Amino acid sequence: MFRRKLFTSLKNYHRTVGKSRIGMVIQSSCNFSSSSIFFNEQVQQPEKENQAREETIQIVTEDGKELHIPKTTYREKILPEILKRHWTNPEMLYSKIMSAVINGFASDVLEASKHLVDIDPNKERSTAAFSNVLMRNNMWREAEEALENHIKTHGPTVNILSLLGECNIFKGSEIIENAKNYLWKALQMDPNHNHALSWYLGVISSPVDKVKILEGLSEQKDAWRPKLFLAHYLITLKMDIPRGIDIFKQVLPTLKDAPVQEQNEAFNFVIQDLLGSGQEKSIIEILGPLYNKDVHDTGVGINFFVACCEAKEIEKAKEILDHFKSQNIDESIKEQMDNLYQRASQPKMYPIH
Repeated sequence: MFRRKLFTSLKNYHRTVGKSRIGMVIQSSCNFSSSSIFFNEQVQQPEKENQAREETIQIVTEDGKELHIPKTTYREKILPEILKRHWTNPEMLYSKIMSAVINGFASDVLEASKHLVDIDPNKERSTAAFSNVLMRNNMWREAEEALENHIKTHGPTVNILSLLGECNIFKGSEIIENAKNYLWKALQMDPNHNHALSWYLGVISSPVDKVKILEGLSEQKDAWRPKLFLAHYLITLKMDIPRGIDIFKQVLPTLKDAPVQEQNEAFNFVIQDLLGSGQEKSIIEILGPLYNKDVHDTGVGINFFVACCEAKEIEKAKEILDHFKSQNIDESIKEQMDNLYQRASQPKMYPIH
């Protein structure tokens, strides 16, 4: 019960603070953020704006205050002023456009995203942003045209090919092979590109076929993400759990010099799959020597703490708990972490016969 409550609170905390992937262990492991240099957050399915969304949006003022304002107010008064203020600054305009897209205002940044293409010297970034906005507005043909024109002028890149694949998927099932071809070309350029890999696997129905594809991609140089996905299927579908664990053991140490964000993603990936398969001891064996509370983010730390509690690694759990008690995170999360620790540290009671 405490574990379930902790996960719920972590999801709410992540939704409010948005600084780390807290509560990752209850999310789909094939859905962590894209390795794309352009999109730190990918929404995998287009959705109608305002559908099942909160009616307010949280903003942070220049003096650091957090405010919740109605979305209509943000759309009609605040967002236009933000775009106007950064209209000639491609770096800032790009950032504000993508923030608006993530928050459900794609229809309000069509003009701004088109303008960005004109002023941004980084044509790949601006084209990716423009096509993303078009797709969020169900303008698939226009998005495809923008991406193809970029390739004609500047040549293919993994990001543009991946977006073309996504675009073709939603244009219709009759051209699904086109989508697969674009995504496959992207993966040949970068097998670790999460957006391309996730979409490609998404159009493959057979788990056996997915495993074969991932085995092939894993042969490419430095292909760590396909190996994680391969282990995921082997473990979660109970195809070959020992082999999946061995793959995790091989891959994780190779990421010690990778960007911390990639380490965070991989750590959470491993914790989710192994915790969900009752392999808590393997989590400690794999991540114990690698986890650094001063380097890895809050979400990794809390997820690893949960794993330690589940594996009855009380000393490790206590070390992590003490660290987070000194951190500036929600007090309710600290309390629930403490509850989980107290339950884990209690000796197991056996019935008297």
